[in-house]
Order: sequence, then C-alpha cells, then structure tokens
Amino acid sequence: MNVASSNELSLPVMDTKQTNGIVVRPFRRDDRPGVRRVLEATYGSEAPPAEGYHWWSFGCPDATSGFMVAETNDAIVGVQPMNILPYHDGCKHFKGGLLTGVAVHPEFRRRGIFSALVKACEKEAWRQDAAFVNTMPNERSRPGFLKLGYTDLGQRYLLARPVQSAQAGARIVPGLGWLIGAAAGGIQKALKPTSVEEGLSVRVAERPSPEVPKLALQHAAIFPGLRMGRSAEWWHWRFLESPTRRYHILEARTDQGALAGVGVYTIASRGWHKITYLVDLVVSTEQALQAIVHRLCENAATEECHAVGVVVSSIPLAKALVRAGLWIVPAWLPIKKFYSVVRFNPACDVPQAWHSLRGWYQTFADWDSI
Repeated sequence: MNVASSNELSLPVMDTKQTNGIVVRPFRRDDRPGVRRVLEATYGSEAPPAEGYHWWSFGCPDATSGFMVAETNDAIVGVQPMNILPYHDGCKHFKGGLLTGVAVHPEFRRRGIFSALVKACEKEAWRQDAAFVNTMPNERSRPGFLKLGYTDLGQRYLLARPVQSAQAGARIVPGLGWLIGAAAGGIQKALKPTSVEEGLSVRVAERPSPEVPKLALQHAAIFPGLRMGRSAEWWHWRFLESPTRRYHILEARTDQGALAGVGVYTIASRGWHKITYLVDLVVSTEQALQAIVHRLCENAATEECHAVGVVVSSIPLAKALVRAGLWIVPAWLPIKKFYSVVRFNPACDVPQAWHSLRGWYQTFADWDSI
C-alpha cells in the first residue's frame, strides 16, 4: 500500500480557524516539508522518521483523516495528526478520533497553538460523527489534555517477565546484580511457569490469517470493552507495511488445524535492555493465550532479550496474562507510564463505563508508543 493515501485530501481546505495570528486548518499534500521542519525542530535527532510518521497519519485503510496544521506567515508551526476510526463495544458500533504525534515549534509555544490544534481536531471529529476523541499521551503532554477538559481514564497496566534476568541485573549493578537477577528469575519461574496446553501448537506465521477478524469477536467476548475495529486490511497494514518496525506473528492452532489464537510481537532496545513486546493478541480461549505467551518467552530467550513486556488497559486480560506467567509492574516504579485520555462528543450520550479505563480495551497496536 502506498502511504501517500487519498486520506490526505479528505478534509475541506476552506475550513480554517485563526487564533492570535495563527491559522489552524486541515493538512494539505504540499504541507509535508513544513510538517517535517516542525518535527525536527521539536524532537531534533529523535524526530520520527518521515516515512513512518506519514504511514501512521495517512496509511490506515480503515481511517479517514483529521490531520490539522497551524501556520503563520505561510510557515507551519504546529501539527496534530488525527485518524477517525471504527470502534465497537459488544454489538454496538461507533466512530472515534485518535490523536497522535502532536508537535509545536519551540519558538511558537505558549501561544495557544496546542489548544487550537486539538480543538480543531475535535470539531472535525464531531463533523464526522465521532462519539469521542482519544489519545495516549506521555507524561509531558498529558497535563495539557487534562487542562482542555479531557477525561483521565487512568494508567494502563505494564506487565513483564524476565527472560535473561541475570544478564539484565548485571548490566544494572555489575557483579551483585547478576546474583539478584538470577534469583529473581528463578523465583518467577518457580512461582509463575509458562506452559503449552495439550492439543495446541504455536508456530511463526508470515502474515496475519484472514480468519483473525472472526477470531477477534471471540476474543472480545472473553475480554470485553470499547475497542478499535480491526479489519483484515488493517491487520495487513499494521503489521506488514510498517516502514520503521518489524513485527513477528505467532499462531496457535488446534490439532485439527483451527485457529485458536494470534499474537504479534516486536523487539526493541531500551537503554541497556533488549525487550520483546507483545503488541497485540486475539484468542478464542485462555489456553491459547497461555500457549502464545509460552512461545513468546521461548523466542525472546532465543533472541537474547532480557524480558517480555506488554501494556494493556483490560483488567481481565491483565489477570489472564498474570496467570500465563507475567507480572504486573507496580505503578509507583520510576519507569515510563502509559496513560489514556478521552473527550466525548457533547452531542452523544455515551455509556458511563467509558469514563473509566475499565470500560476500554487498548493494546500497543492502537498506537505503538514503545
């Protein structure tokens, strides 16, 4: 799929708003160089690769765009990508806006540009009949969304399992750390072993099975909550077409060959540590979940990763992952936090359950912020 999608042109270019000399308007195709300049000024050497940023913003086959830019004197000084996507909760279907990758040029901050961009995205989302706009901010941008009246859904759960715990400990504390890491890993293996149920086999697949959307309906019955809709085309785009990250697919099948579960993972380095991240998961039974986690840990050890990690919002899923051998990382530890916030369309009557993270189902696949 060509990431230069027609989604770029989905908004009326005459829909503009001016605030303090700053014009906020929908993205146009010729804005790409200006958007890039803002990202490089904001993030420097850590700016997201241009191809990957564009893929996220315009490539999704299930989305329509709501990307907004802020400009002054014909120069772009702020950007806020947004995709309008299908969501469902049980048998009920909705549209929702997902904000990603906001950036304001450092020389133009504290002028209300962030607020103007977000409000313009909300207006466009309501125009497209979205029931809400949501995002997963980092600790720096989260306060800004809360000031704009976004509902704080809470902190998502980070779960982990050490795989090469002795080596990881040695990198943190030479010598003694090796012993501490080895002891921690031994205790976890004794208390929380991973296993594969009889009648299930797990193998690596080259591409997502066309059966995955149907399997996802069974998964939703086990782990309910408001979630992003994922078509077969979405699965292909999300995990096979990424220009910046490689994903690996695991399939759990019964002895009769029926698809029982799919897990997608990627490997990333964080400082001294190499980590296998479970990005998405759909299963028909908890036994299939356990089989996938077991194989995931085996693969992580083969790749010489130090740990397996996953971030989820669903309490039932978090508990199932604990039963499969992962541990919930305490929220008070000084590590990266994973937040979710939402603003509801004032014209929509939404369920009360959506006002808390307990009513949502989110994974890294919604927005890969690894």
